[in-house]
Amino acid sequence: MKWLRKLSFALLPVLLAAGFFVLPLKAQTNAPIKVRPPTAKTELPAFAADQIIVKFESNASPVAIEQLKTEHGAAQIRASKFAGFVTLSLPEGSNVTKKAEIFDRNPLVEYAHPNFIAQAHLVPNDTFYCLQWHFDDNLEWDEVNEVCQASAGNPNGGVNGGGIGMEPAWDISTGNTSVIVAVLDTGVAYEDFNDSNNAGCYNRVGNLRTCRPTIDTYFQAPDLADTNFLILTGSDLVNGDDHPNDDESHGTHVTGTVAQSTNNNLGVAGMAFNTRIMPVKVLDANGSGLFDVIADAIHFATDNGADVINMSLGSTADAQILEDAVAYAFNNGVTVVSSAGNDFQVGNPINYPAAYDAYVIAVGATRYDEQRAPYSSTGSYVDIAAPGGDTLEDQNSDGYADGVLQQTFESNSDTSDFSYWFFQGTSMAAPHVSALAALILSVDSSLSPSQVRNVIESTAEDKSPAGRDDEYGWGIIDAFAALSSLGPSVSISLTTDGTTPFGIVELGGTADTTATGINDVQTVEVTTGPADLDVRSTNFSDGSNIWALNTVSGSNQVLWEFSKDAISWTTFTSPGPTTFLLDTNVAQSDTRDLYLRLTMPSSTTSSNEHSATVTIVATAP
Repeated sequence: MKWLRKLSFALLPVLLAAGFFVLPLKAQTNAPIKVRPPTAKTELPAFAADQIIVKFESNASPVAIEQLKTEHGAAQIRASKFAGFVTLSLPEGSNVTKKAEIFDRNPLVEYAHPNFIAQAHLVPNDTFYCLQWHFDDNLEWDEVNEVCQASAGNPNGGVNGGGIGMEPAWDISTGNTSVIVAVLDTGVAYEDFNDSNNAGCYNRVGNLRTCRPTIDTYFQAPDLADTNFLILTGSDLVNGDDHPNDDESHGTHVTGTVAQSTNNNLGVAGMAFNTRIMPVKVLDANGSGLFDVIADAIHFATDNGADVINMSLGSTADAQILEDAVAYAFNNGVTVVSSAGNDFQVGNPINYPAAYDAYVIAVGATRYDEQRAPYSSTGSYVDIAAPGGDTLEDQNSDGYADGVLQQTFESNSDTSDFSYWFFQGTSMAAPHVSALAALILSVDSSLSPSQVRNVIESTAEDKSPAGRDDEYGWGIIDAFAALSSLGPSVSISLTTDGTTPFGIVELGGTADTTATGINDVQTVEVTTGPADLDVRSTNFSDGSNIWALNTVSGSNQVLWEFSKDAISWTTFTSPGPTTFLLDTNVAQSDTRDLYLRLTMPSSTTSSNEHSATVTIVATAP
């Protein structure tokens, strides 16, 4: 096996001028600690009224398709930009299930089904870190003085009980920004933003509410101020804009487990706090979302360079559109993680996408005493367990409910009123696994999704009975054991800024980063070595449209090349995970230059700014 780290940087060949601005951070010190009480499962309709999702056969005649739609009074209200399906509206009061069956039997149709609804299921110096029992530390909470103090020990697994060995794991890796975790959720409190132009009613056809709450101003969570974010055009798929802000609170809490700003003398810690987060909003202010939106979001995250996708959400509906989407991500090198469900006490139904076992790591929840949380769904699809908490218990006697602690705001409340909240659920367990996957990839980014899964499962703390079982899967994750199993690693760093803006380039035109071009070479240093250096690239994207990599430029395709000497050029003939050799056996402290050359498409269906991410991969020789 190869041991490596990787480093990526953004490349911005643009058709239009681009800029940015920074809003001031809302000042806040240590916010109060609160508990979200367990709530009864909300009974929502299984699918959107008067809607079906249809994917027509690729050779179906457009005329025949229109005739079929007219015959059933159906009209197209949405077309996927990624996966080839359409969402159709039906006459009011239609029998949606029957209509879907009729379409599904038609030879023009690959599949059809209702538009189902999913629901949200180092020693840091952070002030409340010792209350994060789920990370497993050597401290406990002093209720009298309200400070962390040395722990006397606890028999419930680990010194602080119930955790996953994070402190020794942080000695191996805290993550790096070249690993991208896409959080598909209610959004994230990542920015200060006034959305007054879009406040009030949105009326997306088929959504579960007539209007979103009249929240028009959003604030950055103070304990996410140092977190690395990748914000993409079109990343709010619920409201159709570029600001995936959180209007519920769930997504901000989930993101904190992965990458809360850490070692900042404030609040709490995150597992992979040097990882980059890609927020993608797929759930509305009620914590609910439609399958067509979620499926498109999976494609969106995959096409924009996500290494890991976290989905703390699910539904009991099994639908081809969702399985196809997670298969697409998996087959393109993305590790997909999903919560297994909170339905054990309400019949224990199978939850999706967690149950698409060939493509998804399904995560159950455990408590402080390392027993399965009473709500956590069980079944043959459960792959692994992680701390999800139990807010009805205080097993560690710290004076607080045993939930998972991260910063967020009160659901559907003032988005500036941040506190540290104990939540429970498999929604809270899943990001522990996504963060561990990110840490694993920060050490060895050559691993495939299947290999990442194997590392997580093979190093888990086994629970009785021995081997895999339907309650814990292969056991409770052990971060230190997982990272230790990867062996030694090499490391690299960029000595340049990591961004190459090509500016405006005409269609069919060529630009490069050599001294006679835009003069913006990137230089990588082997900080721990020796190392072999490879590079890979994503396709070019504007957030919705793709320019593919090819050996020649053409319609919506680019000729994208690199060189170490500006003389001999190598073509990126396909996007990652395929890698291309830059140089071998580069000694520690030595550097290598990376030049890039772009030949624009001869024609394109989009005149928006497109960008690609190039990743430099270091492996031990």
